[in-house]
Amino acid sequence: MVGYFRKVNVCMILLGAFAGTAAGFLLKKGIITILFFACIGGALGRLACGIWANKQVGKWNEILFSDGEPEKFLKIFIPVLERTRKHTPEYVDGWNKAAYAWEALGDFERAWQYLSAAEPEVLQGKAGLNARTTTYSNRTRIRLLQGDSEGAAQALEALRQVSDAAMIKDKHLGHAGRHYVRLYENWLLVLAEEPADEEFIEEEIRLSGNRIRNSELQLLLARAAESRGDAVLAEELRLTALSTGVGLWAEGKARELLNN
Repeated sequence: MVGYFRKVNVCMILLGAFAGTAAGFLLKKGIITILFFACIGGALGRLACGIWANKQVGKWNEILFSDGEPEKFLKIFIPVLERTRKHTPEYVDGWNKAAYAWEALGDFERAWQYLSAAEPEVLQGKAGLNARTTTYSNRTRIRLLQGDSEGAAQALEALRQVSDAAMIKDKHLGHAGRHYVRLYENWLLVLAEEPADEEFIEEEIRLSGNRIRNSELQLLLARAAESRGDAVLAEELRLTALSTGVGLWAEGKARELLNN
């Protein structure tokens, strides 16, 4: 995640190299040893920056996913994203996170624009597979939230293909992609008012600490229950989404449905 902090990373590497060089001179070592110390110092500086960068990204993730404060996240993160070099894993990751924040606020069109700007296809190898899996998953979910079954099916097919490709190079990533495929297939069934695996969706909620995600899935389960004629359960789930999604799009949507 040091790609978000290029200047800090360079400074930390130079500082580490300087410290290593100084240590070599103080120990009165030869030029080869001094250069070795400088390289070790630079590597340690980069490592220190990486640890610090991961902690910073962890704080941003907590604000967005755990605390469910998309507006606060965007205020902090957008200036960082604008300084991030294009066509890097951090750049794609950043546009996906920003899109997720706009999704949480209910601005699905802007979220889609951010996902379109991510351009994960330019990345190669495992980094590219990971970037495409995340982006295609998010694109599918946006279309589902918009109620666009046709658009969601197209995005889902792209996710299915990249998930199958990932199974060859990274089985963990491939399984993760297929897991989302299964979720979105069930989401499409709910939109079509056909029987879906509601226990699977319930398990998704139990395992997730993401307030945005949980409130959206609670609304989905409510719709499934209503399709089955269980109006009582549908109302209970919408009341749950109302409290889970406080300050988010899901709160307003749940309130709208409860008042109808």
